[in-house]
Amino acid sequence: MAMGVIYCLYHMYQQYPPVILRNLNSSCIYLTEDNAAKISDISFGDDWKEGEDEFDEPEECTIVYRFALLLLETISGRRPFSNDTGLLILWAHRYLTGEKPLTGMVDPTLRSVPLEQVAALTELVKLCIRDDPWRRPSVGEVTRRMQEITGFSQDQSTPRNSALWWAELEILTV
Repeated sequence: MAMGVIYCLYHMYQQYPPVILRNLNSSCIYLTEDNAAKISDISFGDDWKEGEDEFDEPEECTIVYRFALLLLETISGRRPFSNDTGLLILWAHRYLTGEKPLTGMVDPTLRSVPLEQVAALTELVKLCIRDDPWRRPSVGEVTRRMQEITGFSQDQSTPRNSALWWAELEILTV
C-alpha cells in the first residue's frame, strides 16, 4: 500500500504543472478491489488563496511529512490521534529517537517484515519529519529510498487480479 501511494505521489509531482495535494492522510487512501492504493482529495497547484505567502512551507515538503505519518500509522498500527496516547508523532518520538526500542513501536501483525526494513523505514520517517521543511527529501527521493528498502519496483507494486501476481509478491517478501 505504501509503495502504491508513493508511486502515485511521484507520478503526480512529475506532471506539468504538478498535481498538488492539499491533504494527505489515511482517510484519503482507498484500496480498489485488486488492492491498488488510490488517493482522493486532490486539488491543483494553482489554487492560491489570498494570504498565502510564497515563503510558506513548500507543498511537496508538507506531502512528504504527511507520507511519513502514513508510514508511522502503517508501522505502528495506530491512528494519527488517540485519546489515550495523543498525537501519533508525539507518541512515536521516543521510539524514533532511540529512547525506547524500535520493536515496541511495531504493530505485532507486521512480524513478517524484517526488523532491518522497519529500521530503514523509520530512518526514512525521521528524514521526512525534519523540523526544517527545506531539509526534507523530495517525493522523488522518498520514492527511491522506498524502492531500496522494500525492493519493490513500480511494476511490482501495481496490484493485479491475478493469483500469480500475489504469489510473486509473497516470494519477493520472503
